[in-house]
Amino acid sequence: MDNLLINHESYKTFFETCTDLSKRVFQDYTSCDANIEDIERELIIKSVLKNQMSFILLSCSDYNIIFKSMFSISALKDKLSQFMSLPLDKVSNSLVNDYMNEYCNLFAGNLKKILQYNFKSDVGISIPLISSGFEAFYFGISKRNTIYFYWKIKEESFDIICSLEFESLKGFKLEQLNELNTEIEKKESDFFDF
Repeated sequence: MDNLLINHESYKTFFETCTDLSKRVFQDYTSCDANIEDIERELIIKSVLKNQMSFILLSCSDYNIIFKSMFSISALKDKLSQFMSLPLDKVSNSLVNDYMNEYCNLFAGNLKKILQYNFKSDVGISIPLISSGFEAFYFGISKRNTIYFYWKIKEESFDIICSLEFESLKGFKLEQLNELNTEIEKKESDFFDF
């Protein structure tokens, strides 16, 4: 495999799978409509300094995946107050962070299910973690045989910036990602059961 970073343009089908999954999980989790927008990495760099970041790792012998969601606590507090029918003063920073950790967990759990179904691999999943958005710079783009995707979940009063890093290990053929069968989601009675 080429030792250079992989151009994500060749993996539009996998990108669409990930963005569609993130939108559906978000809408089911929050009961609100949202749009997905493709964004450039440069726009993320401008926004990470003022945001929190929730991230989670999926890993097996063939690949590693890091999914990150960057968000503004203050922008989400109003929405969480509505989602959870709580007075605004009862929506703490900690509650917002827990909420976003669970969003990460739900997205990663469903992606894990799809990948295990397609590749018959035993994928491990970490617990989601919170850090400041600034710490996203620790995850600098430097890995080889890796594709990177960036998108935004946009609602009228806030947005969540998402990124996914898929690193191929041991010669895993990244082209397989464009041939994922996602029918498993439609056969499962409980979308969030993982």
